[in-house]
Amino acid sequence: MVHRRDCLRGVVGSFLVVALELPFHSRAAPSTALDLESWLHDANLDFLGSRTLLRRLGAEYLAQNPQEHNVRQLSVLLCAARSKPFGRHLHERIAEDWLALDTAVADGWVLSRTEARLCAVLHMTEDSPG
Repeated sequence: MVHRRDCLRGVVGSFLVVALELPFHSRAAPSTALDLESWLHDANLDFLGSRTLLRRLGAEYLAQNPQEHNVRQLSVLLCAARSKPFGRHLHERIAEDWLALDTAVADGWVLSRTEARLCAVLHMTEDSPG
């Protein structure tokens, strides 16, 4: 069982890695929306948190938003109007979501819509361990 503290650490830690553009994931940013899956895979998001937890949050988000159950659609939504490095773009999108109160609730946690969509992409694209 994953405790809420572990959940919060996983979500916040994972997205801090993306937002701060730390050098340990120095691969090039995706040039198109379709590169999102590869970029997330190379970003090593499990450095600070549990991908299992992030996938679970993504699954719950998709259960509440079945119209978004499409990786390509989510990639377009997440990458729309991107003119900056991807990590910075995501950071700004997350901040904009919070300012606009564009949020989603998953497993009792309030996430920005962008965070929830990233979790959904992880859920749909990564195999569960074991």
